[in-house]
Amino acid sequence: MNNSFRRVRAGALIGALGLSSTLLTACSDSSTTADPTPPSSATPTSPSVSTSAPTESTEPTEPASSKPPAERTAATTSNAADAGNSCTELPARTQLIAWEVLRVSTPITVTSLEPQGTGVKVTGTLLSPAPVKVPTTTGAWQGTAPPKRTQKYLGWADRKPLTDRVIEPGRYYWYARATVTTPARVDSVDLTYTREDTGAEETISSRFDEIARASCS
Repeated sequence: MNNSFRRVRAGALIGALGLSSTLLTACSDSSTTADPTPPSSATPTSPSVSTSAPTESTEPTEPASSKPPAERTAATTSNAADAGNSCTELPARTQLIAWEVLRVSTPITVTSLEPQGTGVKVTGTLLSPAPVKVPTTTGAWQGTAPPKRTQKYLGWADRKPLTDRVIEPGRYYWYARATVTTPARVDSVDLTYTREDTGAEETISSRFDEIARASCS
């Protein structure tokens, strides 16, 4: 079996949050994919905003809603949507590391990173600052560390524990080391943290729908 695993979906498997989904998502390309390397594209374009002045209307208007607007979470990942079903061929028992982008807008303290599914056990989590002016990348790799030629794009040398420490606003990578025992399935990965400004607990979920088997045929 090819020792390299690369994620082709926009969603990450990190991302660090419940390694299961991260690492299975990153491995979801095929059994013959190449070493994960940063994408050539840069950051996504911002949504356009209209600058035209509003026109006055003679129609009666609806009363304003009294419901308060939904509050934004203090952190986001790059794989918040359904990534679709995918099967990856893995040995009966495999050690993997997966990484995912984590964007923090308000200081937080991560308390847990948990995969939702079966057959995946997270054995450790880490965090590193994403290098500036480098396109972000997500993926998974067989072993306990990303491939050496990819580490410089991830800021791997500056990694620290993910949980139980205050994470300041910025762009990061979380890493999840995990043991995968096939057959395995990862539906999503949940990252739970506490906001430092309000003390509220929030959970962000990355959807993956990934399956790992000895054979996908």
